[in-house]
Amino acid sequence: MDLASAAGDHPSNLIHSLDSPLPVPAPASNVSAVSQQPLNLSQPASHANSPDRKPKKSSLTCTTCRARKVRCNGARDICSNCERLGFPCSYDDGDTGALSGALPRRRVRQACLSCHSRKARCSGHMPSCDRCRSQGIECVYRPSKRARIAPRGEGPSPQSHDGDRDDGHNDSDPGLTDPASIATPQGLAQDLTFPDESFDALIGRTFNKFFCHVHHIPMFSFLHRASLEGRYNSGKVEKALLLALIGITSYLTDMGPGMREYGEKCINDAEGLIFADYTRPSTIKVQALVLIIKHRILSKKSPSAFMLLSIASRYAAALRLNHESP
Repeated sequence: MDLASAAGDHPSNLIHSLDSPLPVPAPASNVSAVSQQPLNLSQPASHANSPDRKPKKSSLTCTTCRARKVRCNGARDICSNCERLGFPCSYDDGDTGALSGALPRRRVRQACLSCHSRKARCSGHMPSCDRCRSQGIECVYRPSKRARIAPRGEGPSPQSHDGDRDDGHNDSDPGLTDPASIATPQGLAQDLTFPDESFDALIGRTFNKFFCHVHHIPMFSFLHRASLEGRYNSGKVEKALLLALIGITSYLTDMGPGMREYGEKCINDAEGLIFADYTRPSTIKVQALVLIIKHRILSKKSPSAFMLLSIASRYAAALRLNHESP
């Protein structure tokens, strides 16, 4: 009987329990036996290190799949991933950090502009990639940031002129008021070579390229060829739309050497013409802005495209283009 049960019956029982002799402690042999019981809990751990245990299995992931951080089926001598991709496959269970050579790059550092615009795989070879060499088209790579910086003592390059346009510094350009300066490609820098053709011939070639290779894209299908050519022959098409067509067509198709740089100048001039008469919205200006914005996006000039998008949306709201016709 313990003290709690004795006290719960009657207070006198508590006095009798206090007068009873204390319990005799257990012998030392029993204590040592009890103290040895927790040692039995460590027997499974010692059993785990016993020589009867099976050796640890080798790694089921090859060094190549481990470096690529992909699932490996562990097939010997070559796994399915390495067999499919043609990679060297080896299993090194002793040294997990050792790799059997560097893995080949699956992506090139920079794709050419032609492959990038068509979302095609580019080999990245210089000076011409495999795709452009097989199709016989011009292969142009976007210059790096260091190459865009012109040395001291030289005139401003076309890239620096485009950068000034994006920053919002729309200085006065004689090409905006003189149609002859923007009518022919000879209005650009003298170090660029362009085909000797009139503006009408260039527009006709642009129409053929655009409606054969670009017009099928959903965002460019808002133009009707017969109507556009009829309005151009009657002189009712604004020059901003024509310049924007030249710019986007020269970027997405191969119109000859130097035409891509000339197309960038046409985009800048079309933007300047719209800004010079921005208070009078029209459907032609909205169409030109769509082409200019797409060219800015493809040229990685997001700030300019973002600001031009606001103007195009204002024009569309003012012309109620977002409302269904009754």
